Amino acid sequence: MNPCSYMIPAQLLEKQRQMRNLAKTISESLLPRVIGPGQYVGLEINACCADVTSAEVTVALAFPDAYTIGISHLGGQILYQMLNDIDGVACDRTYCPMPDAEQVMRKIDLPLFGWESRAAVADFDIVGFSLPYELCVTNVLTMLDLAGIKLHSVDRGEDDPLIIGGDALADSPEPIAEFFDLFIAGDGEKPLTEFVALVRQMKSSGATRQEILLAAARQIESIYVPSLYNPVYDEQGGVKLEPAVDGIPTVIRRAH
Repeated sequence: MNPCSYMIPAQLLEKQRQMRNLAKTISESLLPRVIGPGQYVGLEINACCADVTSAEVTVALAFPDAYTIGISHLGGQILYQMLNDIDGVACDRTYCPMPDAEQVMRKIDLPLFGWESRAAVADFDIVGFSLPYELCVTNVLTMLDLAGIKLHSVDRGEDDPLIIGGDALADSPEPIAEFFDLFIAGDGEKPLTEFVALVRQMKSSGATRQEILLAAARQIESIYVPSLYNPVYDEQGGVKLEPAVDGIPTVIRRAH
């Protein structure tokens, strides 16, 4: 079934996160005032334009660099197609606006948005950041701030999306652990699919974000939830993760 036309039963719509549509503000107040407005339009060939208002789980794949860099990221393209091929899941993309666009967005109080849906990123269920290199980390904070999402995981509440980190930096995530709810170590295709399925199941039963994070840590071996571990450092700077709760692994295994 084409996810762009997927509809869910009416009784489930009441449980859906309300998605703010920012299309009018983007078209009228942002695009005319920035350099290279085409980079904020989306609508590329093969874009899906999935309906985030009727999906059971919504995912925003975030690349913490300019669109002109992030659009060529092969891993993001693979995950984007994979998630949009799942019935009931809508996956959009977002990138870090250039400085001129960021300035305009802050001036007009326009939050970070999905390139296709024009929905506010903070209204998605899951926001997954690709972290291919260290210099992109400050852009993660810029994007979270623009989206109106609290920077530190400990400060987020039930109305905030789950923030995932993946790609190269997820192999050594501790320096940035306080900003993420969870990391996926290794190749993301299998564990991300499993996590989305878990969120879908637990969301329908009214589970809290902490319950979802605990279940993910227990059931998906490549997921690291920093809040559930106590890092212990040795004299050489090495780190060992000690579980703070029962039933979670002491070793996070990379997905292949």
